[in-house]
Amino acid sequence: MIPNSDADVRAVARRRGWCPSRLFLPRASVISRCQDKYVLSVFLRRHGVPAPRTWPIRRLSDVDRVFRHVGPRQRLWCRIRTGGGSRGAIPVVRAEQAR
Repeated sequence: MIPNSDADVRAVARRRGWCPSRLFLPRASVISRCQDKYVLSVFLRRHGVPAPRTWPIRRLSDVDRVFRHVGPRQRLWCRIRTGGGSRGAIPVVRAEQAR
């Protein structure tokens, strides 16, 4: 069995006892961490592994705060925290674009 999507990987890892074969997937907690781009970035940086500086956006006002922190003319990537295939990803240089 080869799970193809994040959801499939999560489901198989959480039910690892049902399959009589060896399962070559990490623990569900590791998968969960890796499937959240923000959580993974924070974890990697905390452990000395180079990773992009990342800020969570919970409210629209957070966008302005991040752009003030980063400074003008810096290109940032706006991305959703979970999922793949570049869905929800866009490079921006102004807060208006991010909003």
